[in-house]
Amino acid sequence: MMPSSIEPIETALKNLDWPAAVINFRVVPGQDANGDEAIWVWLTVQPGAAQQPHQRQQLLDCKKTVQAVVSQQVPDLWTYVRLENPADNPAKPALEQA
Repeated sequence: MMPSSIEPIETALKNLDWPAAVINFRVVPGQDANGDEAIWVWLTVQPGAAQQPHQRQQLLDCKKTVQAVVSQQVPDLWTYVRLENPADNPAKPALEQA
């Protein structure tokens, strides 16, 4: 069942140790191609990051971590993690990197 708010998901994700290639993320609830409720997490990444072998592996590991975190919050929903270019989502502020 779709959560009444995505805020707990966003809070859990904000606490992750993000790779430097991830600029930001956004959580979008909706339906998948089968019409089932699902959660999409869009990771805004530095241009070209997915083409660099080391960063590509970090992004793959990050996607698995994101799926695990979201599944803890909403275990009955499928989580899709997608990458996007910063030009596709310029209005979102960047994540603070420690």
